[in-house]
Amino acid sequence: MNEVGSEAYLNQQFPLPEGTIIIKEAFKNRGAWEAQNKPEFTVMVKLATGSNPDTGDWKWFMGNSGSDKMSGTGMDTKWGKFCGSCHAYGQQGDFTFMSTHGK
Repeated sequence: MNEVGSEAYLNQQFPLPEGTIIIKEAFKNRGAWEAQNKPEFTVMVKLATGSNPDTGDWKWFMGNSGSDKMSGTGMDTKWGKFCGSCHAYGQQGDFTFMSTHGK
């Protein structure tokens, strides 16, 4: 997570501020993770308040170096539905599922 949102997140101050960026590695399966084979990256970018209320004002991207495999904001887009269908369960944490272990 970038500095824009990290302090707010660690202090559980939701919603996170506009400009927060969260990046996570994603692997196709456990074997790929164990071998650390070319992860894809999932990225969340916090937009201005009111930009996309149905996704908590987040935009999602997924891809690897040199590719933008997908992106989506609204729940009316294919990728917005893909990401938003799970992240909707994280509304209390501003649509995020991160742990604050080791804070």
